[in-house]
Amino acid sequence: MRRHCFSSCQNKGTEISGTIKNGANLDVKFDELMLSQVLPIEKTTIDGSGNFKISLENPVKAGLYRLLIGRKQINLIFNGTEKNVKVETDLNELGITPDKAIAYKVVGSEDSETYVRTFTDLFSGKIGATEVQKVVEEAKNPLLSLLTILQVEDFAKPEFLPLHQKVAARLNESYPNSPYAKEYRASLQVLENQMAMKEAGAVAIAVGQPAPDIALPNPNGKIMKLSALKGKVVLLDFWASWCGPCRRANPSVVAAYNRYKDKGFVVFNVSLDRDRQKWVEAIKQDNLAWEYHVSDLRFWDSKAAQLYQVRAIPQSIFD
Repeated sequence: MRRHCFSSCQNKGTEISGTIKNGANLDVKFDELMLSQVLPIEKTTIDGSGNFKISLENPVKAGLYRLLIGRKQINLIFNGTEKNVKVETDLNELGITPDKAIAYKVVGSEDSETYVRTFTDLFSGKIGATEVQKVVEEAKNPLLSLLTILQVEDFAKPEFLPLHQKVAARLNESYPNSPYAKEYRASLQVLENQMAMKEAGAVAIAVGQPAPDIALPNPNGKIMKLSALKGKVVLLDFWASWCGPCRRANPSVVAAYNRYKDKGFVVFNVSLDRDRQKWVEAIKQDNLAWEYHVSDLRFWDSKAAQLYQVRAIPQSIFD
């Protein structure tokens, strides 16, 4: 009897392991992802052969998680039944371009596997937004619906508000007291306000009028004002590091800046990022060498985005 108990106890927790090519001797952090914060859980070091293992004494509860390896991230969606989860990736490939953001494999977590398969097919062109929407609507675990809907920039448009409301209702039903349900419900207020303005035919920015001022911090915390650029030709560009179309459009913005910067042309970038590190990395990776980069790191709650009624990105406005 005691032997049986010992065996059962040994299998109660969750083990997360895998092989990370080109990741030898790097730290692996296992964190829980909230909409507004990251909660550290455990960490280990990849061995010389690229293998790692994180053994947790208790089962991992249903939620959104990540493995952070250096600056690269693997998203995981758990339903609370996972015992042995295995991941595999090549750090030299993971995240090097927007379409490589999901360049990893997961086994042992059904929802994570669906998430990886969905976005692999989306980025390769095998499926479109319609098929992704079907995943959002039909997923058994609303946490899979939540992470999926947040990763597709088109779904941030006001016309997709009913889809967001369905996900919010399912989250509240399945996880009524969770931070996911509460924070997501609160975040939908922005979309609801935008939809109300759209239905009312509201226009916040009149053509020919001075552009509403923006005063937000740059990556170093210094407040940068759009009004400080009065007299210059300004491209007000809304973007984010997580936005594939934005990243693909950046080379054109860089080319325009390099061609006309000596003639008074300035780019004022407003980022809808949440993660400062990813924002700064994207600026560097895309060679956005101008001075004016600002963000309040509030995602679609960005005050500047609301002020300019930005419903999708990339979006550019000439001042």
